Amino acid sequence: MKKGRFWDALFGFPILILHYRNEKCIDMENKKNDLRGRLLSQNGMKTLFQVLFFSLLCSACGSEKQQQPKDFIEIDMVSLIEGEAKEMPLQEWAKSVRFIPLETNDDILIAGIGNVFQRGDTILVYHSERISLFDMNGKYLYDIGSKGQGPGEFAYVRDVLVHDNLIYVQEHNNRFKVYDWDGNFVKKLVLPHRVCGLITYPGKQEVLAYVNNHRGNESVRFYVMKDEQILDSVPNPFIYTKGPGAITQIHIPEFYASRGSLKAFTEVNSDTVYRVDEHLQTHPYIVFNMGKYLYTREERFNTTANDMMGTTFNHKHELFALGEIGDNIFIRKGTGNPRNDRTYCYNKQTKEVHKLFLTYSEGGLDFLKGASFTPRIIKKLELHEEASFVPNVILGDKYLVDWEQPDNEDNPVLILVEPK
Repeated sequence: MKKGRFWDALFGFPILILHYRNEKCIDMENKKNDLRGRLLSQNGMKTLFQVLFFSLLCSACGSEKQQQPKDFIEIDMVSLIEGEAKEMPLQEWAKSVRFIPLETNDDILIAGIGNVFQRGDTILVYHSERISLFDMNGKYLYDIGSKGQGPGEFAYVRDVLVHDNLIYVQEHNNRFKVYDWDGNFVKKLVLPHRVCGLITYPGKQEVLAYVNNHRGNESVRFYVMKDEQILDSVPNPFIYTKGPGAITQIHIPEFYASRGSLKAFTEVNSDTVYRVDEHLQTHPYIVFNMGKYLYTREERFNTTANDMMGTTFNHKHELFALGEIGDNIFIRKGTGNPRNDRTYCYNKQTKEVHKLFLTYSEGGLDFLKGASFTPRIIKKLELHEEASFVPNVILGDKYLVDWEQPDNEDNPVLILVEPK
């Protein structure tokens, strides 16, 4: 082999190689295989050197790919869903447990609690289509807004959202009444009709307005909005064609927002928790490995009425990240009876995840039989020995919260649990 040809064979491809990126590794592998088949040709020696270069480059690509750290957390939930929960007394598991009976009288009756928020030494409770403020001892202070058709009143309450120093009362999917913490009416918002909820970030006037995709063909995932003005839109990557006989399923809510400092959300029929950054960009933060228990988007848009009436999807689960306290991520089921639920806790340091059955062992309060602690944001209570704590809320990155109705129909009780 001539010297000129040797160096040409050895260095004839560097310029071409420099233009390849990691995503071209598969194409390089195909070319490498093609070159290998030409080794016995007239230019076999030159081809051999080409193969060696492609092999080295693909190896480097593969090595680089393997070394790249994951930028999200993977949590295997299959064994937990199928396995038994670890039973232990709530008072043993928690650092502290606090029970707050809420004051009721002729002016303030609480038929059911929908959500709880904390600001300083006050607790905001959404209940019975009212939004009421209590102190940390459960004493009733005043209401935020009132139900009615007049100026500054809300027709009804679908949900409540607290953003910075304002309280957003969601009357309908896209209609909001906004109040301050003194109960003063601030403004009314009417957003695009397909919006079904808001995702916020502290200190940002702009919000993400989540667009309902219950038909599967919605082209927009979010609007970036400031009050009623659309600043931008984010395309929806999840577009599906409904199968023959498939029914339209309307989920309320279409997404679950995390609480506390974890600014994140989980969409229905998804295994991914998306984190929201200060630029209102979304990034995968947690991926649940749910195996056969995941009710996927593909299944949702191909589900028939017969499927819904049968047992096809009875074993399916929806999970979302309730929030974080310290190194612990608390996970909840998105659907089903919370009384049959358990507490899932993932530790970011040890990477261990546990399924807990937290029972009430003492405290002097008798709750309805079968009650259990289900963390929401703030919660605390004492139940019969069959009862357990399942958090529904996280307040101030400190407390898991649940609420219960005592057996004797006394005042409803908030249970605030501070984990160890």
